[in-house]
Amino acid sequence: RPEATKSRAKAKEAAPAPKRPDGVHEPSALTHAPAVDIHAKADLTSASMAPTNVTAKLLAEPSMTVRDRFGGRQVPKHLVPVYSKAIGAAIKLGMPEHALDGIKHFYVKRKDLGAEYSIEAESIGVSLDILEAAYRGSQIWAATIVGHVIHEVGHHITGDADGTSFVAQSPDFAVRIGQDGKRVAVGVVMREALAARQSDSDLATFLGYPLRDWDYNDNARPVQASGFSVAESTMILQEEVFAQAWSLYFTNPDLLQAEMPATFNVMKGVADVVRNSQGIAESRRGVREALRRRVPEVRTEVGRGDRLAVEAGARDGRPDS
Repeated sequence: RPEATKSRAKAKEAAPAPKRPDGVHEPSALTHAPAVDIHAKADLTSASMAPTNVTAKLLAEPSMTVRDRFGGRQVPKHLVPVYSKAIGAAIKLGMPEHALDGIKHFYVKRKDLGAEYSIEAESIGVSLDILEAAYRGSQIWAATIVGHVIHEVGHHITGDADGTSFVAQSPDFAVRIGQDGKRVAVGVVMREALAARQSDSDLATFLGYPLRDWDYNDNARPVQASGFSVAESTMILQEEVFAQAWSLYFTNPDLLQAEMPATFNVMKGVADVVRNSQGIAESRRGVREALRRRVPEVRTEVGRGDRLAVEAGARDGRPDS
């Protein structure tokens, strides 16, 4: 399996930032809002700090690997409570605490407005700007940080440091690549995600990352402009759809179940596995097996108009809150 997505950090979507006179974007959470306010249940005001062992990692200097490869820096002391409460809020919403076991380094990053991860470096980084905006009282950025944290934790439970992607191996996330390089969604989750992307709900904007790149195709070059092959970039799309859905399963479960019901049940299955595991190794083994099982399908009308989506069987569940 390609290693690209496990050793390379990726940023999340935010609204277009103001440009400098030379045309280069200068993103700043202090001057503009996220593209969409979707993490309805995320709230730092009533959140507790993260567990002591996690907060200790926030206070520590990140590893040499994080500093050299990702430009990660130690979390400023005044932002530690914001970062810690975002993790605490995620746990309060039901994100299994064991999902954090594979993360040894939390840091701030200076580029863009998102978050990033590395399984190999056992790390998560959050933008300095959005932490500062939340510190200054921005509720929408505070909620967005919670979503980012859950998203990045989702990456940590769905792959190994050798580059293996459990999501890319899942029949529910299957994508077929034609001889012309075009992608066709085969798995139920990818089909639901693409349908939601075409809807008029907030999910359409939220899933702009990563699905704005779904139709990107350059037959003249086997390696795309990003430096990834079509197969590698497809794996990134699959993994990012998982992480976006994993985030919403905790921060806006009603929306996810209403618009992407099969995906909701896939996330429930993964969350249950991690919640009942002891440590990151057991969690990853369980998640790998859970994602290999195909979700039962029935056809049902979902959302507005005549859009059809595939719904998973009779299971119904909500994350703890």
